[in-house]
Amino acid sequence: GTGTRALFEKELDRLGNDPAPILHNALMVDTHLEAGLAVYRGESDVGMGIEAAARLIGLDFLPLQEERFDFVIQQQTFFTAPVQNLLALLSTPAFADLAARLGGYDIAASGRIITS
Repeated sequence: GTGTRALFEKELDRLGNDPAPILHNALMVDTHLEAGLAVYRGESDVGMGIEAAARLIGLDFLPLQEERFDFVIQQQTFFTAPVQNLLALLSTPAFADLAARLGGYDIAASGRIITS
């Protein structure tokens, strides 16, 4: 996606490389799984994606950065049953187990209110 491409271009720039020649010949895909499959099939030497996709396919993974994702919930919606059910799910052992098996996810703060 665009976030992955932006990170790639930022890293190339940080290292002093012009992204244009690299991106000109790059195989562009839409998902992290597609990037991993392109590497697995030998269509690409490397790809950028998430650890969970690399693990699923059986590829090596080298982390470049960590990202934090937050749910933004309107105050009047916060106490509705669907939102509370979602927040409850985030704190279950089953969810923690799934995140651990996928790899690359730190769910230590899941379900915690950051600000109000």
